[in-house]
Order: sequence, then structure tokens, then C-alpha cells
Amino acid sequence: NPGPAQTQCVTLPEDNTLTRTTRNVTSWANHFDAFKKYTSSVVCLQEVALTASQQAVHKTLAERDGHMREKKIIFGTPQRGLFKEGVESITRAQRGGVATIVRKPAVCVAAPTNDICPGQDNRFQHLKMAVGSGDRWHHIGNLYADVRKTKRGVRARESLLSSVLNRLAVALGPVPIAVVGDFNTRIDESPALQTALRNNWVDAAAYQAYADGTDPPSTYDTINASTRPDLILLNPIAAATLVSCTTEKVNVPSHRAVTITLRIDMFRQTTTLYKVPRPLPSITDSQREMYTPSPNLKTEFDKALQERKID
Repeated sequence: NPGPAQTQCVTLPEDNTLTRTTRNVTSWANHFDAFKKYTSSVVCLQEVALTASQQAVHKTLAERDGHMREKKIIFGTPQRGLFKEGVESITRAQRGGVATIVRKPAVCVAAPTNDICPGQDNRFQHLKMAVGSGDRWHHIGNLYADVRKTKRGVRARESLLSSVLNRLAVALGPVPIAVVGDFNTRIDESPALQTALRNNWVDAAAYQAYADGTDPPSTYDTINASTRPDLILLNPIAAATLVSCTTEKVNVPSHRAVTITLRIDMFRQTTTLYKVPRPLPSITDSQREMYTPSPNLKTEFDKALQERKID
């Protein structure tokens, strides 16, 4: 637990719940109008495809939009620009990149990622969100895994998923953690995801589907296939606070948003310890004989009592 937030924060929203939405937007610039209207407390976006200069421009433009005035944008590591004839573009980014939009006045700060996923920090974002009075934290991992189907792409994807899920759990300990994003794989095809579920990570959509007696809905639809690469994984502490998980009906342009609702009043990260007496020290046989009353003591006491020799 990183300790109390430096800034006083307000419980969001009023009903003591926290809503989280994740969605692959394929392009921040092309689909800003589609996701800017989300009302969730936290919105995690993948494949925003913005260079450093584009991030600065679009952040300024978003701050002028009426839907974004009460929201804070936290961009991840910028994407490199596309290369043409050996020259890197500053206006056309490579695929990938992540960003998170937080509804004010929540306190949400970015944490370092190099120790979590070395070499792939442009695909991952670690955020700490203070809830309640600032003494509780909800940790958020927002990722966009490698989409390539080549051996190199699969190795990079599995390495990212394994590093994020394992290292977050070890580094943070028993605090609420949610890892969300476009994993670009299915659970049955990913050893890293299968291992995570065996280690008590919870697939929020599958958990909700089990409660509803249905199958988890797909999040990516094309003419040829429907699949579920967009996931929200919760560690046991966060899973215990899960109220619901819903999947958007409409896919724009091809991915559907997934939203969870959590009970933030259950994000308890402190406990009460009771002091108990220490055990009596052990003694040797000779010490025990020294402190053991003589068997004649009671008889001598009764005799003295009868003779009134006791003051």
C-alpha cells in the first residue's frame, strides 16, 4: 500500500461504486467522438496510436470538448512514428499505445512500468487510483498485447502477459488489482492466461456469465469470426468486490467495450491485530522443584491455624 493520497479525494460515484470500462478504439483521432461520452469513473483505451506530438495536440483538443471538462487524460508511453524513406513521421504513429481517462475529482497517478514489462512499456500502463478518503488504492493495469501471429509476436505477447500478471501480484500484494485491455489472444490459446487463472486471477466476464447461466459474450466481431480478446482480469481482492460485468452491444468499429462495477467500500486494506499474552517461559526440572510447594505445607498450616500462631 503506497499510503494515503497527498490530495484529498472524493468517493466516486455517490452510490459507493466504481465503474471501469476497457475498449480497443483502433485510433484515438478517428473514434474520439465514440468514446468521449462514456460515463464510467475510469475508461482504459488501447491502440490509441499517437506519437508524443499527437498526444499533446489531442490532449489540448480534448480539454476544449464539453464531454471532457470533468475528466483527466493519462497517456501511456507515446508510439514511434511510421518511417518513410528512413524518416520518422511525427503525425502518423505505429499501431499500439494505451491511454486512460479518469473522471474528476478522483486521484489517479501513473506508476513506473519498466520493472513490470521491460522493453514493452509502450504497451502497458500502471495506474494507482485512490478511493474513499485516500487511504485505499485500486491498482489498474492497462495493456495492449502484440497482435502478430508470428513466433516472435507470440513470444512477445506471452512475455508481456506473464510479466504483468505475475509481477503486479508479487509487487503489490493483497490490494485490489484489475488488469484490462486487448490481450490479442484467447484464453485457451495462451499459457500465460491459463497460468494466471490457475493462480486465482478471475475473468470478470466469465464470472458474470457463470452467475447468469450463459456464455461470455464476444468482444471482437468480424465477418469471419467472433472472439473475446478484450478482457478484465481481477485478483482475488478485487474480485470479491465485483458487482457486475457487462459487454457493449454495439461494436465501434470492431471491438466492444467491457465494463465492470466494483464496491469500493469493500477495498479494505487494513486489519485489526489483537495483542495476546506471551507464552510462559520454560523452566528446568531443578527450577520446578525449587518453586513446588512442600507436600507438608498444608498440614503445617492447619496445625499453626489451630494453635492460633498465625497473625
